[in-house]
Amino acid sequence: MSPKTVDKEKKRRKILKATIKVFSDRGISGFKMIDVAKAAGIGKGTIYEYFASKEELIAGCFMAFMEDYGNFLVLELKKESDPKKQIMNFFGVSLRYFAKHQKEMSIIFDFWAAAVPRKHGSPLVPGIEKAYAEFKKYVSAILDDGIGQGLFRKHDTETIALMILGLIDSLMFQAVLGIIDITDKTLPDKISNTILKGISNE
Repeated sequence: MSPKTVDKEKKRRKILKATIKVFSDRGISGFKMIDVAKAAGIGKGTIYEYFASKEELIAGCFMAFMEDYGNFLVLELKKESDPKKQIMNFFGVSLRYFAKHQKEMSIIFDFWAAAVPRKHGSPLVPGIEKAYAEFKKYVSAILDDGIGQGLFRKHDTETIALMILGLIDSLMFQAVLGIIDITDKTLPDKISNTILKGISNE
């Protein structure tokens, strides 16, 4: 009888999914590895085969969340080639994703707090700046494409990209607090039309 083959990536993602569930119930600061093990239906020792520490597990969860959101966003935006429509869809797609993952949204602030560099020691979630840099690069490319097609005025695309990402963060924050209705289908158009009004070459 041959030994059972373990899909390591599948097991790793199972652990991350269980960890996010534990985070949403207990918060990042109050969780224990045994809680994750129980949620994942595995032994505590198995977690350490994939993540050397709690800090590494926290970082893994955040990066997995960002990767999932990023993949969803890019896949949806690729359906349009018009830079204007891509900017408009950026907000609609993001809000749709946040609405679908409202429970996970409640812990995003814990991730941000864990990413803040401490006076003594390193942040719990290293590399968050790289994730943001990738998003900024992607949005800047859409804006540059719009300028190249004559749709947008020449402007500092990196600055506008940062503003758009800041808006996304703000919408996420307000949605979690219940300040805005994340399911309001008119909201993405209102926001994107305001952005486009400022950069359109019309």
